[in-house]
Amino acid sequence: SDSDSDATTTGVDPTETTDPTTDPTDATTEDPPDCVDNDSDGHGNGPDCAPGFDFDCDDDDPNINPDAQEECDGVDNNCDGATDENCACDTNDEVPCYGGPPDTIDVGVCHGGVQKCEGGVFTDCQDQVTPGDEACNNLDDNCDGGVDEGVLNVCGWCPGENEDQGCFDEDVCNADLDGLECDPDDGATLGESTVELNNLWAPNTDNNTLSKYNMETGELLGTYPVGSSPSRTTIDLEFDAWVACRNSANVYQVHATDCDGNACVDPPIPVGSGPRAVVTDKENYVWVGSYYGKDVRRIDQTIMKVDITINVPGNVYGAAIDSKGNLWTSERGGGFVSQIDTEKGTLVKTHTPPFPRNLYGIAVDRLDNVWLGNWTNNDIMHFKPESNEWFQYKDPAAQYTRGLGCDGGDHCWVANSNTNNVSKWNILTGELVGTYTVGSHPLGIAIGPDDSVFALNRFSNNATKMDNDGNTLFTFPVVGSPYAYSDMTGFALLNFVAKQGFWIKTYSCPLKDPGCTWEALFWEATVPPMSAVTVAYRLSDDGMNWSPWSQEYPGEPANIAAGPSLFIQVRATLKLGDDLPVLHKLGVSWSAP
Repeated sequence: SDSDSDATTTGVDPTETTDPTTDPTDATTEDPPDCVDNDSDGHGNGPDCAPGFDFDCDDDDPNINPDAQEECDGVDNNCDGATDENCACDTNDEVPCYGGPPDTIDVGVCHGGVQKCEGGVFTDCQDQVTPGDEACNNLDDNCDGGVDEGVLNVCGWCPGENEDQGCFDEDVCNADLDGLECDPDDGATLGESTVELNNLWAPNTDNNTLSKYNMETGELLGTYPVGSSPSRTTIDLEFDAWVACRNSANVYQVHATDCDGNACVDPPIPVGSGPRAVVTDKENYVWVGSYYGKDVRRIDQTIMKVDITINVPGNVYGAAIDSKGNLWTSERGGGFVSQIDTEKGTLVKTHTPPFPRNLYGIAVDRLDNVWLGNWTNNDIMHFKPESNEWFQYKDPAAQYTRGLGCDGGDHCWVANSNTNNVSKWNILTGELVGTYTVGSHPLGIAIGPDDSVFALNRFSNNATKMDNDGNTLFTFPVVGSPYAYSDMTGFALLNFVAKQGFWIKTYSCPLKDPGCTWEALFWEATVPPMSAVTVAYRLSDDGMNWSPWSQEYPGEPANIAAGPSLFIQVRATLKLGDDLPVLHKLGVSWSAP
């Protein structure tokens, strides 16, 4: 491996600030109104003109506009499409006419008419068709070159065509948005808010079980038998949990939904001796670090086997992944930090921190910088890969720095096991924000909803939930001497590693038993390069017990022909690439079975 120790070092991380220079000429100004009246006659052209004054057939002549009197001069003075109406003419004379905008004649349903000479004068323009409101009739009623635009539902149908079939087509903002922000005019997109999961998965290490807890209440939701001495956990992109069992050389997947008890636990997957680290990447591969094997292995969930093994110089103890796809290790037996490219499946480099080291937990912050607990050295390390700089921080009230977790803002939190407290550090300045008392012998840190913080306390057999200011909200029991240093809530995965959000909507079939056949899923989205919008569904007959999620459909329409059932739940997943993806519309078509 390639090892380095020539990084720039300092004991204090200088404050990172920005001081942009504001150009007074850059003041924000509104666009001018879109209404042009060149001849200043009060009638113009453009969408911002006042109603009734938004059309002028000759905007260079102030004597020609819809309020002008018609003259017998061979000109359409009043812009009604007719020329010299009510002027003297010879019997049987006819002249063509058109009262709509000139660029709409012979477009769609629009066409010109004629003025006839009746009783010695020209009539108004007869038999013309000018632009009207678009109707759902397979015609171009507003003569703009499009057919039924703005009136079809997202399924591509006219509403109410057939009582035995239909399309649910609702405002995308009228749904559960997790990690998304929504504007009724623009749609749903990834926002500043973070994805919030509901469950914390804690190992009951001495009991050889894994337990699921509700993060809002601390309620125990389930306990599942796994291998010997379960420790590190990770959540995957299907919200299922994985746990590495230190004494059994295996990892286990435990499903979060659609199962009961032991049936939620998949068969063990062999991963080498003494598995410690476990983490999920943005493609939903699970990576496991082997302590005694000194390697990192990738599990492909499509085959549920290890498909890549990467050797590293030290005993892998923890791992975290950044938004660029780099997996970082915390290694005992040398204190190394290896960098692995998860997309290529290769070792990039092994870094050697330039301080005395006894590495333990590891986390990555929102800026892709690495944080490490330094256990018996009673400090933490902060590595900035972009500048190859290492920093070392020490909380005088902390002993035995172990697990870490970084929130969605500007802070990382560290569990100090010998002093029964947690330290909060500013990721921008390296400053200690505060130290907060928790239970006995805290080891792991996890981030929850609203950037709340969970400390897993091994000796007191409980977990402490704090708000982001360090105030204790409540404590709940976690039995079996819980021993973990990992992303046990999935927060880091869904907010740093695979930046994404979810749009979820449940639809109820309007028909009686056996329900609806769900024909297809339709959606409209703006998807920049490297971004993605995918859609999946699941079915239910009671709205509570659901089938497994379907595959992810990358493009529409998705012709699913599913059911019949009384309910369908649809989930759109938006993933960040070069720019923000936007979901504009989503709908489901149904029919009678």
